Amino acid sequence: MLIKTDEFNNLVDSYWQVVGYQKQLKGMYQFLDAQFKAQEYGVKLEPIRYNKLFTHSKDYTIYDSQVYPFDVWIPQWYGRFYVDPIKIPAETTSEDCPIEQAKYLGFVWNWIGLNDAYVPDTKEPECWFGIAKPETEKKSERVEDVAQNIWNHFRVELTDEETKDGWLKGHYDRQKEECDYNGWWLLKRIPISQLVNSYHVQQLVVRAICEKYGELGNPQ
Repeated sequence: MLIKTDEFNNLVDSYWQVVGYQKQLKGMYQFLDAQFKAQEYGVKLEPIRYNKLFTHSKDYTIYDSQVYPFDVWIPQWYGRFYVDPIKIPAETTSEDCPIEQAKYLGFVWNWIGLNDAYVPDTKEPECWFGIAKPETEKKSERVEDVAQNIWNHFRVELTDEETKDGWLKGHYDRQKEECDYNGWWLLKRIPISQLVNSYHVQQLVVRAICEKYGELGNPQ
């Protein structure tokens, strides 16, 4: 049978559940943008791709030809990268800023919690957030291109090394990943159910990223 009609029974309800999930993520990223801009913890960050999120589904392809290893019509992942605007040269956008100038990339990603080729399913959606310090031989490489490369090829299960103070830490490895970088990353993973209101997003995500940025910029 080409079309399995028994799979349609809950299709409408499932659709609206996905739409509801996406609307909540949209609101969360808008809130994050505002809070990072407010500089409440001594660090101001602005997003790369102001009006777009990073996803693995850009076009609805019939045959697999994307970076991701299998056909994805409903994105499991949504993400956003951030840079410190103080590091951006005059008359340069955050996207075009050389990675050598930006130095660090903040990031917040959301994963639906299932159907990923490299990460075991979880009981519920998760929020992944942290800071990356990619190092590339091409110092002038655009921040947006670096972020896209990390988004396409990051492999936490191959490059993580230790957990310290609640942060998972690892190094980029050209032998294990397709992104051609050195450098390191810091990451936290929390269930999306812990981010039920603005206060929790502020304390668990915004504050954590900004305070870590501050530590990196002002080492003891």
